[in-house]
Amino acid sequence: MGYERLDPRALAGHEEEDITGELTLAMQTALQDPGSPRWAKNFWTQEEIPVHGQGRLGKRRPKVDIQIMQHGIAKRPRFRFEGKRLHDAGSRRAYLGRDGLGCYLEGRYAPDDGMAGMLGYVQQGTVEDHATSLAQMLRNDPKRYGVTEHGQWAEAQVVPTLSTYRSVHERVGLLPCIVLLHTLLPFAGDTPTSS
Repeated sequence: MGYERLDPRALAGHEEEDITGELTLAMQTALQDPGSPRWAKNFWTQEEIPVHGQGRLGKRRPKVDIQIMQHGIAKRPRFRFEGKRLHDAGSRRAYLGRDGLGCYLEGRYAPDDGMAGMLGYVQQGTVEDHATSLAQMLRNDPKRYGVTEHGQWAEAQVVPTLSTYRSVHERVGLLPCIVLLHTLLPFAGDTPTSS
């Protein structure tokens, strides 16, 4: 609902933090809209949430890009997203690198969660091209990325209008495996989605 409120072309040349901020604001606005579905009142979204317990204090703490929380129940479930720009081969390496996918694999983000999300902000090329390249990188080096035997990159139907993929990863230490949902969002005027 948030992405549908944006003009992706207006963010085509912007940095990751700009896109994340605008997307989070659009998500908040969508959740508070009186015309939104009834379930929307049970959720809220935040950006740049500091992570505790990482050996860093204050503003030096790592920050989760976007977090969605459900309120009205005791435990307050949450879902976290790490966003990365996708505009060339180097950006795909960053997406899968230490400060992208690695945040989950090393347990810096969502160590107690069984599922989390990655957002790919596609600024050049097509969603399909980036999805194919990311899948190939995971297939070529499953050990490096902790990809489980049956956890290879595969399409996942979450929101019919968005391109989402699923992968399953082992993590460091005694942390349980994590399921990651990768949603690739077009942010360029000439970036078509996959068919």
